[in-house]
Amino acid sequence: MSSDGTQTIGYTRFTVLKNNSIEEIKGETRYLDGECDSEDEFLYLAPPTYIPRLDSYEHSFFNADGTLKMVDTLSVKSGVASCMSHMSGRVNVRKSLLDVPADSFAGASGLMMIVGSLRHGNREISFHAFACAPGPELFAVEASLPERSERWPLYPGDLFRLD
Repeated sequence: MSSDGTQTIGYTRFTVLKNNSIEEIKGETRYLDGECDSEDEFLYLAPPTYIPRLDSYEHSFFNADGTLKMVDTLSVKSGVASCMSHMSGRVNVRKSLLDVPADSFAGASGLMMIVGSLRHGNREISFHAFACAPGPELFAVEASLPERSERWPLYPGDLFRLD
């Protein structure tokens, strides 16, 4: 949706594949202006709780002509994170060595963490999220479920807004 929530600007499809104790989230987004992006992340389901833990993350962004625009990556084991961008024929790479807490997620797995917490009845949500803003960093995320739901003209039911 556009930032004002009135127009569709693209479509995203997520697929979750499971192989024993590993889950892979694949995301593909197509925008109406021709740009697209693809996300691939692996999560490890750690016994005995089987709470998902991020293992690796890669998110690639493409211009409308198919050329690479950006790539964001994080390897949890090594802590190596990078943010690469292509602009005006120049490549800019920013790298960091991060201490990645066990409650860290990125991209779709961050959304999965929020949805899972809400489905389990949690009213307080907290975790760490990886993003390239502008360089590779981990951010503390905290949200509280408000007491009242809201209505949105593009959805028929009640919703809760998290900021």
